[in-house]
This record gives sequence, structure tokens and C-alpha cells, in this order.
Amino acid sequence: MRRGVLLLALLLSLPWVSAWNATFQFHPSPGQELDDILINYTSECSSWVFGTFDDGSLVQDFAFPVNGSGSVDLQDYLDMGVPSNSTLYLESNCELNVTVHPRYGIYMHPPEVRALSTEFRLVKIPFKKTGEGRFEIETPWKLVAVYLESHTIYDNGTYVSNLPLRVEVSWENQSVLKTPEGRGTYYWVDVSDWKPRGRVILKLSGRRAKYIDSAYGYALVPHREKRQWWLVYNYKEGYYFGDGRPWREILIKLEFLWKGEDFTLASFVTQEEEKLSLKVEGGRVCLEGPHLKKCGSRIPRGALKLTVGFQSGYLWVLGGGNVYFNEYTGTEAAALINLLWGVPKDDRYSVEIHAKDSSYWKPKKRMEIGLAEILGGSALVISLLALYLSRKH
Repeated sequence: MRRGVLLLALLLSLPWVSAWNATFQFHPSPGQELDDILINYTSECSSWVFGTFDDGSLVQDFAFPVNGSGSVDLQDYLDMGVPSNSTLYLESNCELNVTVHPRYGIYMHPPEVRALSTEFRLVKIPFKKTGEGRFEIETPWKLVAVYLESHTIYDNGTYVSNLPLRVEVSWENQSVLKTPEGRGTYYWVDVSDWKPRGRVILKLSGRRAKYIDSAYGYALVPHREKRQWWLVYNYKEGYYFGDGRPWREILIKLEFLWKGEDFTLASFVTQEEEKLSLKVEGGRVCLEGPHLKKCGSRIPRGALKLTVGFQSGYLWVLGGGNVYFNEYTGTEAAALINLLWGVPKDDRYSVEIHAKDSSYWKPKKRMEIGLAEILGGSALVISLLALYLSRKH
């Protein structure tokens, strides 16, 4: 070992004449990182190879001896795990025959993350009105919800939503009779237990039937694209996001069927290591934390496409042109943990996550606890000292 060090020192002190050099470039694909470079070489003489590895932000130098044939793993010499384009420069005073073999892996800590877990997309498709209180559609896709629209809210002082309405849904020699839910100008029918397709017919009955002007459905259209699926885990209870870093900007798009159960829309851990839960309780969107509870408006039952956003400390929920929640959280960054926790797996269809500008943890809570303990201990000592002095005098 000592001889090797002395030999290297001697070589470094001698004038260097490069007889051979080569340059190699590496270009990881999006979502990949360069984990290692295997160098295979054949040398006609005994010499040293000096190298420089430049990844755009860090330049690293290294050297290794060559004599005959052999191989070198650069991960033994360099800090690897490089997601950016990089350049390897080699030189020696001996002619070499060299081949390089890069090894790429998954980049687990990119500055920006896009994740997708999708089996179906919720697609709105219209029914055709074929008669008084009758609507039809021909669809190859399974329907999970049917909607009825009315342009009439009051008629001669009568609130139309209070009038009776029944809907018979028939398809492929099957039929089911349902009472629509909803108030105002639209009503929905849950058909997710049957998922009719093909020629689907709606027959309306009841005093409210004549006020229904149009109908449409939400169908499950298969979506086969998978992108960075390893970051989103679809468990029985809900989705789990696998990147636990706090982010300053998060955008989440969700598609699911909601039948009225309480659930957690999204949960976070702030960079101060406090948990925030965005819950739906009784239909109302509420944010719960260690020292806060803020509520927004109610979401409608049925097929939903919601967007949850976090940016500059603000957390919001949008859907169908409505703002269901918008509040300041008091934290600059947060780690996303769970999504749609409590919604049945068969009713969850798609989640897209785009997170940008990763941050770092700031465990203020621990510092505050430590300071409180110090101050509390000091107060106790002062109190005991005062008691001792008062008794002494």
C-alpha cells in the first residue's frame, strides 16, 4: 500500500505527457440517473489513467493504474447517482483500448416529479332525447353515473325538486328502477353497481319528469398509460404517494365516484413535521391540523373530477368550475402522503400528481419543545432557589 502511494506521488511529480485521451458523454432519460460506469481496458504498457467526470454541477478527478487488461467501476472512485447529462474525460501516457458501459437506475430524488396511476378515465357522454321523459344512448363503455338536467327550478310557485321522480334504466334485457339524488337544476343516478353499456334507455316517471330537459352519463374509458407508477401505490384504503420530500408546489388531479362516505381527500406532513389532513365530512371539505380546523363548501355526490393544489402555503380544491376550499396553511412546503383514503378501490379511477420545487425539513416543533424544556427547567431552578432564600431569611 505504501509503495503504491509512493509510486503515485512519484508519477504526479513527473512531467505528464498524454499519449492517449478519450471523451465519453452520457444522457440519462427522464426519470433516470447514472449510477455507475464500467470501464474495460487493454493496455500495451504499465501506466496510469487520469480521468475527469463533469456532471454540470460538480467536477471530480480520479486515477487508476493499468497493466494489460482489466476493468474499473467508477462508483468506487466517484460520487455517482447523476440525473443530468455528464462527460467523462480519460487520458494516459500509454495507448489504450477502452470501452465504457453506463448503468442507469431510477432517479429517486428528482427536482420535479410527475406520477400517474390510471386504469380508467371518467368521460362525459350525452344521451339523446327520444320522447317525453325518454333518453337513449349507444355506448361501448360502462356507465357509473347518469345525470338529469332541468332548466326549471320553480313552476307556479312549486319547487320542482320537491316533486316525485323515478328513473328506469334498461340495457341488454336488464333494468333497474332508481330515485335520483340532487336538488336544483341537476340530479344524479348511481348505476355503478350494474355499469350498464350498449344501448341504454332512460324512462322517467313522476310529476318532475316533464321538467327534465337533457341527460348525460359518465363512462369508464380504459386508459393504459403508466408513467412513474412506482411513486403511486393503489392500496385497498386509498392511494399512497411514495416520494416523501416536502414540496413547495403540488398539483393533484383525481377522478372517482363519491357516494357520500366520509374520507380523507389528501393528507400532508408540513416541513415543520406537523400533519395536515384535508377531509370530507358530511360532504364538506375541511382542513384539520394540530391547532386548526377550517372548512370550505360541500362537494356533490356522484362522478367527480377534482383538482387539489398547494402553492406558496395555500391549499385549494377545485372541481367543475367551483372552489370547494381555499385556505392558507402557514407552511411553505409539505410532503404528500395519502389520497382518497377511505374511498372504495372500485370507485377510484385515476390520480395524477405533479410536484415541483422540493424543500427541506424544518423541525420547529422539536426546537420549541427543547426550548420549553430548558425554560421550564430554568424556571423550576429559580423557583426552588427563591424558596430556599425565603426560608433562610
